[in-house]
Amino acid sequence: MSLTQPVVTPQLIATAIVLCALTLLSGCGGDCLAIGGCSDSQATTVAAPNNSGANSAGAGGIAVVGPLFSATGTGDTVFKLPASVSVLDITGRFEGGSSNFVVYIGGDLKVNEIIGTRWPSTSYSGRVTATPGGLVEITNSNGVSWSITEVRL
Repeated sequence: MSLTQPVVTPQLIATAIVLCALTLLSGCGGDCLAIGGCSDSQATTVAAPNNSGANSAGAGGIAVVGPLFSATGTGDTVFKLPASVSVLDITGRFEGGSSNFVVYIGGDLKVNEIIGTRWPSTSYSGRVTATPGGLVEITNSNGVSWSITEVRL
């Protein structure tokens, strides 16, 4: 029996990239070896894909296929964006008197608003660019209900 070197084709590379992306979207934190499932220590609790996805060309012209990334919550939190996400819609709502709504992505300040019934608006909505794979930090936002949703252009 003779062994031959495997042939690495563009299709094989594209398949590996898609499998890694699907693993990341499934909440395994991008561990490409966890294709069959991930351990509890790898699972993300904030980020969950929704079903309104579309297809678009991502970095390097590689098609990103699958559901859009989306995360929702209330108050302060920290989580990591998938490596395929670079544009986000961010909303925040506070029905009490006054609260800050502060969002950093990849260390860059993206949102710094004061919202509530004592201000002209109880909500914030905006679109931002993000560092793919960057850390999202929502701080000083006690009681603010927020959502962050991927935008594919």
